[in-house]
Amino acid sequence: MRPRPVNGNPLASTGQFAYDVHMSTVKLRGEIKKAVDRLAPDRLPSLADYVSFLTRPSLAQRLASAEKAIKAGKGTDWRKVRSDV
Repeated sequence: MRPRPVNGNPLASTGQFAYDVHMSTVKLRGEIKKAVDRLAPDRLPSLADYVSFLTRPSLAQRLASAEKAIKAGKGTDWRKVRSDV
């Protein structure tokens, strides 16, 4: 039996966790924390990796930071690292 959509979102209900697109941030965080507490210990490293991915700076932020570092003279010229190219 397939999970019933929540507010028209077919991916919102997994049987373990029902995500309502109209939930407040506080309620949603609480539901996520409860779901994490129910996870098997062997699933936690995968979740930690995903959370790390979600919390890293955006590509635009990383590019801006890299460009700023280059302008400040930080870094190593790639020609010094790879002379065979």
